[in-house]
Amino acid sequence: MNKLYIIGGSPRCGKTAILNEVLKLQPMIGVSSDAIRAGVRYLNRNNRINESEDMVEDVLPWEMMIGLIQRYDHLNIPVIVEGAVFTPARVNSLQLKNLKPHVCFVGFSSDTFIDQVIEHGKQVKDWVHANIEEHGGENNVRETMKDLQAKSIRLKAEAEEYGYQFFEADRISFNEYKDEVVKYLLG
Repeated sequence: MNKLYIIGGSPRCGKTAILNEVLKLQPMIGVSSDAIRAGVRYLNRNNRINESEDMVEDVLPWEMMIGLIQRYDHLNIPVIVEGAVFTPARVNSLQLKNLKPHVCFVGFSSDTFIDQVIEHGKQVKDWVHANIEEHGGENNVRETMKDLQAKSIRLKAEAEEYGYQFFEADRISFNEYKDEVVKYLLG
């Protein structure tokens, strides 16, 4: 039986890096919900669809991920997916015929991690960098990260409730953390 690997969790916790590392070690299909979300945003921004922010950021990407997963399940092709749209309750609701799910969630709880994200964002041109540049400082990013921190803490509790493994990105160095998650997924 082939596997469906799922990495859910908070933004900035290395989901994409983990997905890419797994793909180096075990070739298969890899899909990020971020790519789907970007496409949905593009359609909404260009008036191809007219949806609320919640639909664009969460519901439509989740529904599209379900469609992809069901197709790979039908074909019995191994796949790894990642994204913030994956929650323990949603993953638990998946009905698969051929693929065996192997799931983990990632997040953070410390304020130190928020500081690290901001420092990293000052050097790497990503959404954190853009937000600092556009809003003239790091307060907006810090507020966003505090919200994500609270969501991450709730996600950890939900993962434990459903019996899924949860990894904290702020517990050890990033490379050790990434290796630990990859080993868990492929183990």
